[in-house]
Amino acid sequence: MRRPTTKRAAKRFSRAIENIPSILEQAEANLDQPPAPFATVAIQALTGVDQRLREMATELVKSTTLKGSELSAVVERAADALGKFRKYLQREIASLPQQTALGRDAYVFFLRKVALMPYSPEELLAMGRQNGTAQLHLKPTKEIANRMFRRLNIEDNIDKWIADERNILLRFLS
Repeated sequence: MRRPTTKRAAKRFSRAIENIPSILEQAEANLDQPPAPFATVAIQALTGVDQRLREMATELVKSTTLKGSELSAVVERAADALGKFRKYLQREIASLPQQTALGRDAYVFFLRKVALMPYSPEELLAMGRQNGTAQLHLKPTKEIANRMFRRLNIEDNIDKWIADERNILLRFLS
């Protein structure tokens, strides 16, 4: 991640950190039975995030236009919200479903409405197989071609190449 060195970038960065509590509130309100394996990964990722945020803020103040007190306040609210969200996931994990598969209907909805793909899952699978098969068949052909045609190293013979091109051009013009 690039450091927000300009005043505008620093403000945008600060606003992003400031939005973390409201984003997590919305996540808590909108998450309806997320799969337990995903929640486990989120819990692991959130472990120690408050300390990492505080360390980031300390380092960031040294090289940006952000004021230490403002950034500290924003980071503390974000760290607190992330900690609360982690505790929420830990409370809920026992009641969350273990199954991660969402089913065909949800996948088709994702393909059509989110990924904006006009293909069915079966068509995508067939295209993937076809592409994989083509790659398998082309691999030996590419290896043979690479052996037959050595790479032209222009750097080694650039003067000769320039002279040849010059001679071709002069013959054409005369």
